[in-house]
Amino acid sequence: MKGKITILIIVAITVIAVIFTWFYMQSIVEEHNVDERSSSEIIMDVDDILKLG
Repeated sequence: MKGKITILIIVAITVIAVIFTWFYMQSIVEEHNVDERSSSEIIMDVDDILKLG
């Protein structure tokens, strides 16, 4: 039972971290008025990291 709770906590922290990172990237993109292509590339990179993790 303890193992499942630990896994849930790790997953929750990871999800929160990804969400914060995504919002952070979005704010950078908006500040610098970067074209949409680069922001979608950043999102793809995040997806690749998640798949590896």
